[in-house]
Amino acid sequence: MEPNRRDVAILEYLAEVSLALPPKVLYYNMKADREITFSERTLKRRLKLLMEAELVDRVEGTDGYYRISSAGRDHVDGDSGTR
Repeated sequence: MEPNRRDVAILEYLAEVSLALPPKVLYYNMKADREITFSERTLKRRLKLLMEAELVDRVEGTDGYYRISSAGRDHVDGDSGTR
């Protein structure tokens, strides 16, 4: 899976905050901090795809918290080097 611009925005935000967050809180903060234009439903759909691509991990023992994976962080670091 090649991450699209929404995926990159999600990965960059998760890398920046270095926290595990539930989708609702992630969406709220990205909307406030980054002024994203996509919906919470889209964010949830993209998180699922990012998890399947092993770029995001779902934290076990939580009620749906997500954090960036090592592979996701590598992807962000690689992308930021090409800008």
